[in-house]
This record gives sequence, structure tokens and C-alpha cells, in this order.
Amino acid sequence: MNWIFKSWTVGASLLVVLAGCNDEVNPIFGGSNGNDDGDQDWAIPQREVFDGGPGKDGIPSLEMPSFVSAAEATFLDDEELVVGIQIQGEARAYPHMLLDWHEIANDVLGGSPLSINYCPLTGTGMAWSRMVDGNETTFGVSGLLYNSNLIPYDRSTDSHWSQILRSGVEGDLNGATAELYQVIETTWGTWKEMAPHTTVINLSTGFPRPYGTYPYGNYRDTEDLIFPVNNQSAIKTDAFHPKDRMYGVPYGAGSVRVLTFDLFVGGQTRLVNLGSTDAIVAGHETEDFMVAFALPSDTDRTYQYVADALPVVLQDDRGAQYDVFGKVVSGSGTNLTPLPGFVGYWFSWPAFFGQVVIE
Repeated sequence: MNWIFKSWTVGASLLVVLAGCNDEVNPIFGGSNGNDDGDQDWAIPQREVFDGGPGKDGIPSLEMPSFVSAAEATFLDDEELVVGIQIQGEARAYPHMLLDWHEIANDVLGGSPLSINYCPLTGTGMAWSRMVDGNETTFGVSGLLYNSNLIPYDRSTDSHWSQILRSGVEGDLNGATAELYQVIETTWGTWKEMAPHTTVINLSTGFPRPYGTYPYGNYRDTEDLIFPVNNQSAIKTDAFHPKDRMYGVPYGAGSVRVLTFDLFVGGQTRLVNLGSTDAIVAGHETEDFMVAFALPSDTDRTYQYVADALPVVLQDDRGAQYDVFGKVVSGSGTNLTPLPGFVGYWFSWPAFFGQVVIE
């Protein structure tokens, strides 16, 4: 067993400091969004906002998609990647094979209006509340990209948002922050073990799409990017392929802690520092997941990974066990608070964050 103590000091981390390192955008990749009145209305450099091609709503979001039970989801192989979420005990999976074609799914889960957004070019999936500025809204695909990443828009104010920055970047809600829910990106087979009561959105979307066929050819396997991104010199390293999937936990102003899957062979825990907060990250390489929790500041408990016991992943030194959602499932303990980490391709981390700390 690999015990992780609160007093453990992070070591052997690779610190990539990228603040102020903005490589010049190569105009050969295409034009801007067509508005040349400067950046005054945008929180991001407007010249770095690119038109992805399909136009606004050219990639149609899913609106209150239908769903089936896990037993009925015969169209999914156990190796298929899904974005999984659980709210108030209700769990649902959103398969990549659908999100590749729709990028956004507006839904209600556990009584909460939410929007699952997934960018197939950066490999990033999140769950945002659809309650924005006190009003319920839905999100759509604007057709614009920043650092090759999805720019959603909200249908209440038509404001533009940056997915990875998790905030409004243009319009009435410029500067607004999205309220995030914990998501677990993993395989369908692993998600069913984590949440056997799960439902899954199904293929009856009303859109004639070849689900199961990846829409971007060999993009996931090559080092090539379709659109320009910042800090390309930092991205080009022998250590990682640009499309390597990694788990990141953003913190502070422009910082992110990134962990690679090979740290979690056989199931492991890692204690990491997030500025003013310590966090526990639990994961398993072959089961293809990582989850992060804030380490309680008022406890001296220690935690270890519990293998082959999903949905349980942690046990503390007093015998309490915790599931992947941070809930105490046996023994006496306090629920852990999930942190909004998410998976992304390697290139997306230095493109967006000034300081990238890699475990």
C-alpha cells in the first residue's frame, strides 16, 4: 500500500514557467473572427480568436438529450471514453463518440440544470451550471476557437466564453465565472463500476451523424495542430506527445498542476500543492481515471488508495473509506471536497496557463 501523508513534500516536479511567453501567431492557419476593432471588448486577444469553419450552431448542441440505462447502452464498448458526472446521487455518462460531433449537451441532472461541454481539439470535458448571473440559460457552439479550444456562447446574453479558462470573455458576461461540477473522464467500463446506477445519453439525437467515427481523421495521433496556439516552443518537447492525455487541476491566477497517467500504475495517491491548498489525487492508469480532492486543513488523517474496490478509491488511517465522489461510504470520516480537475491534451496546458507544474 502506498500511504500518502499530509506532511509529505512534493518533489521531483517539473516546473514549466510560461508567464509572458506568447509565441507569435502564424497567420497561415487562417483568419480571425472578422472583427478588427481591437481587443477592448474581449478578455482574450481578439486576433487569436479563430473561426473554426462551421459557423455559429453549425455544430449543434444537444438539448435535453434522451438517455438509457447502462444495460441498454449496447452501442458502447467498455473501452469508449465518457465524461461521467453524478449530482444528488443521479449519475449520467456522456460518451466522447457523441460529444465529438456536438461538443455541448444541455441537460438536467439531480435537479440541477447543467451543460456538458467537450472540445475534441483539446480533449477537454467539463460540466458547467446553466444558472448564470441568477438566470437559467443554455449554451451553444459559437464556431470560434481560442488556442484551438471551444468558445461556447450562452443563449441568454449571447456572450462568448472560453472553455478552458472557464469564464466569459466577451459580451455582457465578460469576466463571469462558470460554476463547475466534478467530472470524471474515464472508460465506459470503469464508469459503470463507479456508478452502476448510471444512465447514458443515447444515439437517438435526431441528427444524422456517423457516431463512432471520429470527425477529425488522425488528429489524435499526429503532432499537428489545426489552429495556432500560444507557447508553441514550450509544447514541443521530447517528454510528451502534443496529444498525450493528462489530468490538470487549475489554481490561483494562471497556474495548473498537471499529472500524467503513468504515475498511477496499479492505483496510487499523490499529495500535491495548489498554492494555498493541498490536494489528494487518486487514480489508476489502466482503469483510466484521476480524481482530486481538497485535503482537509483540520485533520491529521492519512490516505491510501484502495485497489479493486470501485467506487471506493481511498481509505484513511482510521478505517473510513471514500468513493470517487469523495463521499464516506464506510467508517467515520468527513466527506472530501472534489476539485474541478479535468483531462486535456498536453499542448492545451502551456497554451492556457502561465505556470504549469508537471508531476
